[in-house]
Amino acid sequence: MLPPRENANACPLVRVAPVNPADTHSAFVETHHLGREYVVGPSTVRALDGVSLRLDRGEFVAVVGVSGSGKSTLLHLLGALDSPSSGRVVVDGEDLATLDPMGQALFRRRKVGFVFQSFHLVPSLTALENVTLALTFQGTFGRTRQRDLGMAALERVGVAQRAGHRPSELSGGEQQRVALARALVHRPPLLLADEPTGNLDHTTAGGVMERLREAQQQLGATVVLVTHDEELARRFAGRLVRLRDGQVTAEERGGAA
Repeated sequence: MLPPRENANACPLVRVAPVNPADTHSAFVETHHLGREYVVGPSTVRALDGVSLRLDRGEFVAVVGVSGSGKSTLLHLLGALDSPSSGRVVVDGEDLATLDPMGQALFRRRKVGFVFQSFHLVPSLTALENVTLALTFQGTFGRTRQRDLGMAALERVGVAQRAGHRPSELSGGEQQRVALARALVHRPPLLLADEPTGNLDHTTAGGVMERLREAQQQLGATVVLVTHDEELARRFAGRLVRLRDGQVTAEERGGAA
């Protein structure tokens, strides 16, 4: 596989140092020699191969690389949507390997917000109802409080005026903002975004990236973005992590560093 072409204007690339398990005082997310393999017919596909990373609390990190480099697999492991074949993931001092399925679900509800390329909105629900659905699953808020929090989240991403509209009545950019509001409504400390601008034009994509940066700056969320758009990644992220063939090969300072 050929390495991705570098931007001549980008900051110099540096080799990534492995995580030192003893030096963990400020790390919010850590991966230690993380591996993930899949059996496909007679073959074994190694999606991740010994990935060790450290993310500080409140950091905005973009994971970049060509298709098949392991970006989405890494994101799924950070969010406890999948389990590693080897190594471990530690988030806010909690080793995800120690969690049973119920514990993983509780971890996701309390600490993680997900935003995907496909918006995954419920077609029969309004924008507000889609956002408050996340709070319904938590079961800690009454309906009035859910509505207030949902409207505040929609206001934060700039689509409060569309609260009563269903997804079919919204543009692609508006749907992605609703999906982002749903991810942010419970104010998660970890926000995972998997190609959130992949279906959007460049201008609309920039607006969604602005909202992600605001989540980092105003809510203190640690943001991990997977994207093919290195221009946007460099503009909004403080650090770029490059994956190739399931391995971290380099880091690069982003424009927001």
